[in-house]
Amino acid sequence: AAQFASASVIICSNTMRLDLDKMSENLPHKENFVGARFLFPVYYVPEIELNPTKTTSTQTIAALRTLLERMDKVLYFRSSPDPLILDEEQRETRRKAQIESLKKSSGVMVVRGRTLPGLTSSNRFNHSGNRSDLIESGNNNGNNSVANENVDCSICMDRPRNSVIRSCNHFVTCYECARLLYNRKDPCPVCRKRIDDVIRVYT
Repeated sequence: AAQFASASVIICSNTMRLDLDKMSENLPHKENFVGARFLFPVYYVPEIELNPTKTTSTQTIAALRTLLERMDKVLYFRSSPDPLILDEEQRETRRKAQIESLKKSSGVMVVRGRTLPGLTSSNRFNHSGNRSDLIESGNNNGNNSVANENVDCSICMDRPRNSVIRSCNHFVTCYECARLLYNRKDPCPVCRKRIDDVIRVYT
């Protein structure tokens, strides 16, 4: 499908290891192809890893920068052949910065006592690890972390999820953060659609 894209379409790949120059060989507009990867977790990590090909144009990079800045994201260029993978300390630093930013912009009091589920060595991805060992380790030790990640607000990570975003019906935030997004006219953090309303869910 990418081969039939018009000259005004920017095509991105989030691959971590594949050769981008080879991927773009058969594209009619190679200058519009670029590697762009959101860092995990995308809800509070602002950086976007940019990996241009040999033929990526400056116009493409400028257009992508403008789009991502509207999403409060920051472009940075990959400086080595290896992709950037944030460690636990780097993720925690960005999480705290996002919480402080939300507090300053909304005046909402953040409830203390809930913590981000720990990223243990058992559920970190190891490129050199044995597949069966990773699966067994995840089954034995990762259940609690997965359960916590599914109930914590994806934005503040401090309150439980208790709101539905309309009209996309995503259930990923607490009511306070959802109302903040709605009042600021920000899009849904999952699908980027407009937020028409926020419904509190009582459990």
